[in-house]
Amino acid sequence: MESQIKLFEISLYLHIPFCDSKCGYCAFNSQINKNHLKTIYMETLARYVSYKIHNLLKENQNLQITSVYIGGGTPNSVKSRAYSSLFAEFSPYLAPQAEISIEANPNSLSLEWLQTLQSLGVNRLSLGAQSFEDSKLIFLERHHRKDSIFYAIEMALKAGLKNLSIDLIYGTPLCNASLLTQELETACALPLSHLSAYQLSIDEGSRFYANKESLGNLRDFEGEFEGFLSMGHFIKSYLQTKGFKQYEVSNYAKTSPSYHNLRYWEGKEYLGIGAGA
Repeated sequence: MESQIKLFEISLYLHIPFCDSKCGYCAFNSQINKNHLKTIYMETLARYVSYKIHNLLKENQNLQITSVYIGGGTPNSVKSRAYSSLFAEFSPYLAPQAEISIEANPNSLSLEWLQTLQSLGVNRLSLGAQSFEDSKLIFLERHHRKDSIFYAIEMALKAGLKNLSIDLIYGTPLCNASLLTQELETACALPLSHLSAYQLSIDEGSRFYANKESLGNLRDFEGEFEGFLSMGHFIKSYLQTKGFKQYEVSNYAKTSPSYHNLRYWEGKEYLGIGAGA
């Protein structure tokens, strides 16, 4: 009897460090005013992906990439055509039905960009909504408003992307039960399969950290909130009533969890490539 072929399965994370603007809370590896570097960065990223994959193939010819996550930064701040050579390097090694996610910001998202990335293989979109309240978006120093989120979702559906996720931030001085309920109600009315809810953190390297004394009352993650142990528990309870199951600290799935997220949490092999990856 022939021995079963053993696959070497990995997940792939690709970091796009460019942004059109830097949010006040952001301490991630993201850069503004670096448009002149985008072309050479994407070309170099593709070459480095090729280099790393070929090194892995020396160890095991049966390499299979089970999921890909393209994060940032703001991946849609880079033109869609710049992704073609990158996808050409890893696509031959993708597992059947591999999950390929990409992040995007609502204010700079176009149908053409989404259609091109979908044609390359992207089948999951993670949208940086952060809030459905304009005053909260202004506080967070986001450069979009709530109407941009609805437009972005509409464009994603037109492009054929049905596995949609959004990020929301809570824990700001504006957050109360009424506002959060309204935001969660709005989110749950959208055709989403996944939602990430993150507690606002004031991290060193962000503008918020430099000006933390002027931010006002940030709600304590551990503090009691409306009869719940914390604001996070309040959000969890609401989402559960709408069919979203918590499968990781900040992530909720209505249909199925993000396979890529689970790979991290289960300690599986992954390869991170790019600035800050």
